[in-house]
Amino acid sequence: MKPAIIAPIGGDSSAIFRGIREFGAEKIIILHLRKHRKDADNLKAELGKFSVPVSIMQIGEPAWELVFRAVGQLREEGAMINVGAADILLKSASISAAFVNGMKCFDVEGGKIMVLPVLKLPYYGMIPKKKMEILRFLARQPDKESSLDSITKSLGMSLPLLSYYVNGNAKTEGLKQAGLVETEAKGRRVIVSLASAGRLLMEGTGY
Repeated sequence: MKPAIIAPIGGDSSAIFRGIREFGAEKIIILHLRKHRKDADNLKAELGKFSVPVSIMQIGEPAWELVFRAVGQLREEGAMINVGAADILLKSASISAAFVNGMKCFDVEGGKIMVLPVLKLPYYGMIPKKKMEILRFLARQPDKESSLDSITKSLGMSLPLLSYYVNGNAKTEGLKQAGLVETEAKGRRVIVSLASAGRLLMEGTGY
């Protein structure tokens, strides 16, 4: 079965065709920044010669978060990401998104395919269920933050248990140590907010 190919662009589009020759393609989804819209349209027209369904998705700002969201929406069994034609921004974001989703990803250098190492299981599967509940709750808040008290009431967790998930202990890493959340004391309240890495992870889940 041929894979669906997610193809961020902005560089040499010949890498897209090299990937098709190597792996085939059931369909191709082109990801592009606004400044590369014309390139995306031209590439779609060229790919029409292969009789492969092609769709285009524009990535706005913030680009990193929207790439994670796009990959999260597009991932399916057997899908691959070809970063060979991407500019540095979309390449970096797409490789990271592939890594946390446990998706196959490859680059093209000098006409040669280079398959990149990825996790055998999605990174999301490595985060305990209760910690994911906290991250999803924060992601749904307008400012991606909430007080410890609000989180305990909303999720039905005791304050000591929530503190354990956020701060961890000597033996277990908490969300804060993992770089997924940040905490800040505001008067008598402690505010927990999604760190940049936490925001990216949550964009990939659709919350």
